[in-house]
This record gives sequence, C-alpha cells and structure tokens, in this order.
Amino acid sequence: MTEARRDELDAVDPGWCPVWDTEWQRCFRLVQNHVQADGTLPEAPGDVVQGEDLGRWVDAQRFGWQQLLPVRRWILENIHRITPAEEDERGR
Repeated sequence: MTEARRDELDAVDPGWCPVWDTEWQRCFRLVQNHVQADGTLPEAPGDVVQGEDLGRWVDAQRFGWQQLLPVRRWILENIHRITPAEEDERGR
C-alpha cells in the first residue's frame, strides 16, 4: 500500500489498522454507522448497506469468534456489543 493511500485512510478513519484487511474494517465501520443511524445491530443476513450484507458479516463474526484476534473480539464486544454465538445457535 502506498504512503499516499495510508494517509487517505488515516484521514477517513484514524483507527484503521493497516495489517487488518480493509474488507473487515469497512464492514465494521458500516455496522457502526448503521447502528448510529438506525439504532439497531443488523443480526440477520439480508441487511445490505453499500453492497455489504451487514447481517451476514455480524453472523460471521459471532460464529467465527474463536478465529478472531483478541483485539477484534474486544472491539466487537465493547463497541457493537457483538458476542460469540451460543452453542444452541450453531446448528441453525
């Protein structure tokens, strides 16, 4: 990634992390904006914003919890109140 591109991303979101894939960060911010505007967390697939299925993304975070970096888990829990999927949800 060029230094100019990093500067552009810093201008948009000083909290972005260059070692994390931009798709994850983009969806995270889209969920954050959605919650701020609508007041609800997208919890079911089909809630599409700017071409991203935010409900599917939230589900992927919950069901893939153990594969997430601890810092991502902390961010999801403390900013979006997203928690890991419960055992009884895994068979759905």
